[in-house]
Amino acid sequence: MCNLIEVFNSNNVDRYSNIRASHFAKINHMIEVAGSDSHVLSTLGRCINTIDSENRLDDILDAMRKGRITVADTGYITSKEMIEHAKYKIANSKDYIIKYFKQNHPHLTGMCSVLIRMFESNPNSLLWTSIYKVGVHLSTRLSNKVNFKNYDYTILYERNLRAILPMILR
Repeated sequence: MCNLIEVFNSNNVDRYSNIRASHFAKINHMIEVAGSDSHVLSTLGRCINTIDSENRLDDILDAMRKGRITVADTGYITSKEMIEHAKYKIANSKDYIIKYFKQNHPHLTGMCSVLIRMFESNPNSLLWTSIYKVGVHLSTRLSNKVNFKNYDYTILYERNLRAILPMILR
């Protein structure tokens, strides 16, 4: 029910989602666009769409409807920017994160609180850089399995680490 689809999101660290979205757009004759999904200043403008139109809202919307839009520039988020994003998320969501752990993983709530405090005290440490790299690797494996090997994605809705980890590690 739409004409445009985001096929490049610079915040997708796994890249498989972007590839699958582009494939879907082509099969369904949809117009492809990009987005930076920016939550931090350094990633604003990471992706650029060029629209062939006059600089008036009606002309821009008409050009987009007619497919006169191209993904002109793309770039993926860097490790440094991802950690910046994590700092932003934790600063704005730590109470929610702890509440989530209390409700869903009560035995891990204390560890979660300690990890948040450790992250806040030194987010650029070797520990967090390593955790980030492992997280990206595991996310990439999971995305590949869901997007290209037809693993059941509905398990992700449960947000149950005990159910998701075996799928990643298989």
